[in-house]
Amino acid sequence: TIPWRSYMGVIGKFGLAFPQVVGDPPSYLLQISMMTNSEASSALQEVEMGWMCSNILMSQVLRFMQLYMLGFGVEVATCDDMYDQCIAVPAARVVCPQTCGCDSPLGLVFDIEGEAGCPLKCLEAGRWSSLVAPMPCRDYTREELEATDFWHSWVNQFHERLAYLAAGFEDAISVICANYSGNCTKMFESGCSFVQDWAVGVKLVFPEHYNPSACTGKYFGSALQMVWRPLAPICPESCGCLEDPDQTTFTNEDSLVRICPSTCSAGSNSGSVVIVSNGSTANNDTEDDNDTMDD
Repeated sequence: TIPWRSYMGVIGKFGLAFPQVVGDPPSYLLQISMMTNSEASSALQEVEMGWMCSNILMSQVLRFMQLYMLGFGVEVATCDDMYDQCIAVPAARVVCPQTCGCDSPLGLVFDIEGEAGCPLKCLEAGRWSSLVAPMPCRDYTREELEATDFWHSWVNQFHERLAYLAAGFEDAISVICANYSGNCTKMFESGCSFVQDWAVGVKLVFPEHYNPSACTGKYFGSALQMVWRPLAPICPESCGCLEDPDQTTFTNEDSLVRICPSTCSAGSNSGSVVIVSNGSTANNDTEDDNDTMDD
C-alpha cells in the first residue's frame, strides 16, 4: 500500500510534480515508476480519498493540475474545465475519471484500462452498472451513433490505438480488415456490424481459442491483455445479449462486470435511444434520462 505522502509521486508519474517536491523515499518512487498509468491512477484514488473511480480535483491535486494545465493554456478550477482535455491529456482521466466517462458505458475514453489513465476499478464502480442496466436492448443504428459525441471520439481513438499496435504488423491488420480493403477504421465506423466482422477477421490471424470480442472489450482476446471500450451496451443484439443477457467481462483485476443492459433479460428488443448533445441516452419507454457525463 502506498502511504499518504506518495500521492504526489503518483501525480509525478504523469508529469505533474517534480521529484524535489515529492519528498518520498526512493523506494516508493521506484514502485510508482513501475506501475501502469491505471495502477498509478488507482493508487491515487485510494490514498487520496479511499474511493474507486471519483473526481478528486481538490486540495493539492487541484493546485498541481492548475500549474500543469497552464502549459496547455487551460485554466482549471473544477473537473468541468478538464472535459475537453480527457482524450489528449492522460492526467485528466487520472483526476477526473467520472467527467471523462471512465465509469460510463458511453464515456469519451476508448482505452479504459491499461495506459489510458482511468483507475482500474472504474468498471467495477456502481455507476457503470446503473447506467448499463436501463439501456434499451437493441443495437444503435449507424445514424444514431453518428449523432453522438462518444462515437466520433471512439472512432478516432480506435484508429490511433490500432495504428500504434500495428506498427510492423501491417500485413496482419490487412487480413483482419480485408473486407474493408484493409481499412480497420472504416470497419469500425460501420457500427454494430463491426462486432462480427472484427471477430471473424481476428480469428484469421490469431488462434480461435483466444476468443477475441469487441463486445467484452477484449478486442484481441487473450492474445493481448488490454481492455478497450466494450461494445455490448450499444450493440446488445449483435453481441447476443437477448440470448445471454447475463454476459460479463473481466477487468484487469479479474472482476466480473456486467456488459448487457438489464432490459435484455425480458427477452425483448423494444425501446429506443434518444441522443442528446453530451452523448447521454434515454429509453423512450421511461421518463428519466440517464446522464452519462456528469461529474
